[in-house]
Amino acid sequence: MLELSRSYSDAAREWDAIETVTLTKKGNGNVPQQIQHMSESHDGSCFVNFRDVWDHLKNKHAVSSRAVRLHRDPRARGAQAPSYEEGRRQGGALAGSPLASERGPFDDDDQMHLHTIQTLYMELTGEEYPCPRYGSHWENIGFQGKDPATDLRGVGFLALVNTMSLLTTSEQLCKLGRNVYQLSLSESQHFPFMVLSINVTRIALLVLKAGKLNRECNEKNSVIEVLNRFYAGILYKIYSIYKSGRMTINDAGNMMKDTERYAMKKPQEVLAKLNAHLKVL
Repeated sequence: MLELSRSYSDAAREWDAIETVTLTKKGNGNVPQQIQHMSESHDGSCFVNFRDVWDHLKNKHAVSSRAVRLHRDPRARGAQAPSYEEGRRQGGALAGSPLASERGPFDDDDQMHLHTIQTLYMELTGEEYPCPRYGSHWENIGFQGKDPATDLRGVGFLALVNTMSLLTTSEQLCKLGRNVYQLSLSESQHFPFMVLSINVTRIALLVLKAGKLNRECNEKNSVIEVLNRFYAGILYKIYSIYKSGRMTINDAGNMMKDTERYAMKKPQEVLAKLNAHLKVL
């Protein structure tokens, strides 16, 4: 059963404005070539994991007493999972709190937002201490300028939530994330990791909005768990294409369009291939 609190109008406005971030080639700059695990010596005041972030968001957007409950009738075992649009008409559907609201912009007044992005930087680069909020160092992990918040348009803070789940929930997913990041640093196939990740979140949201993941959400009784997993599956698909040596940043536009069509058409295959890959990591 999924507990939701966003109204139809709020959810509809936020889901219908998903925006693409264009992948463009950047200079390599002073990008670290080795990725290390976080150590206990890191500043614990800012290092967080996915569970910390998600618990914070749930507390921030606590479900009200008027929350909408979306569920399948247990008597209708063969019934199709409820569609996204059916759920929206009931008051917000799968776009409910806190998912929909966290598609808003980066919030400098929320310390968890800053801690999240600093943790991502440390996890990817191996840096031991928090980095400044602004600066060219953000290009090291694939943002396009001195303020990473400008790249989060469209999908908002949720893009960082997905990346955080990739890097801090399991060893296998973390290894996948670090492998993708390491590939992004290569001379021949260099691409902006975080801009790619943001676009992957965008695709995952579009597929979720289309109702293609409703059955998985009902089975797991969780939207965020399925969204995180599907995000990782799309990222693995793109990584496989790049790893084959067939793609460079110049092919990114067409590749992202092809990946979006594939994810929309075969979402279960995306998840299955991810699961198979994680078993051998």
